[in-house]
Amino acid sequence: MLKIIFKEKITGRKFASLILIISGCMCASGVLIGNQYINLIGFVFGLGAGLSNALYSVFTRMVLNRRYFPYLCTFYSSLFCSLGAAFADFQHFVTGIDWKSLIFFA
Repeated sequence: MLKIIFKEKITGRKFASLILIISGCMCASGVLIGNQYINLIGFVFGLGAGLSNALYSVFTRMVLNRRYFPYLCTFYSSLFCSLGAAFADFQHFVTGIDWKSLIFFA
């Protein structure tokens, strides 16, 4: 799809990183050892997040190749992220966090 629509080359490094990302997500979610199950909503949102993150770099490259101002990319990405965050259920997100495990990210 990337090659057809965005004329982006699919290299071995990109394919290997895709495999590593998918396997890392599977290991982190616990699906491989049977601790978790995959529900459709979580899968769709995860796929959408990954796709939008990947397309961010592709669209940024396209816009910068057209000689647009770099801060314009930052403005529009911040705008759309803010719109997406406006519809998020933060109360459900905050109550589902295991605060003791956050010490490992500090």
